Amino acid sequence: MNLPSGENENLYGLDLGFMGATNNSNNGIMLNIVGNFNAGGSTKGIVAGLVNFNIGGLNVTTKGGSGTKGIELAGFLNFNFGDIQGMQIAGLFNVGGEVRGMQVAGLFNGGGEVRGIQVAGLYNSADSVRGIQIGLINVTQELSGLQIGLVNYIRESPVPILPIINLKF
Repeated sequence: MNLPSGENENLYGLDLGFMGATNNSNNGIMLNIVGNFNAGGSTKGIVAGLVNFNIGGLNVTTKGGSGTKGIELAGFLNFNFGDIQGMQIAGLFNVGGEVRGMQVAGLFNGGGEVRGIQVAGLYNSADSVRGIQIGLINVTQELSGLQIGLVNYIRESPVPILPIINLKF
């Protein structure tokens, strides 16, 4: 338990309080009201971790690590410079590198290569998508899958913009 904040070199278990940080691995649950910050300095921790469950107003994983394998749940923002294998769920924004799984946000999802699903109230963006984008506006360079929204844009397509449904395989 950390009041008002705490920092762990490696986390195995529960980090509970207002604001928490870990430097190497998060093999446990970070449950902090203000936010969770994971520096991800070593590939041992985040990649090998079976559970990485972050719950906070703000979840940040820096580029030093390999990303997240598990779940990031934030009231406001999940920002992950690394790769995501699992889920990012945020009230407003999700940002990640390679996404293998699902991003769900109230306003915006952004990713590099997405293999899975992006669902946003307003805007989804990815370099490439192999899966599904659902939102008011969906944008990608390449698609192998389905877009559902008011505006659907695939840069590498003979017909780049279509309303309601856009398919490309």
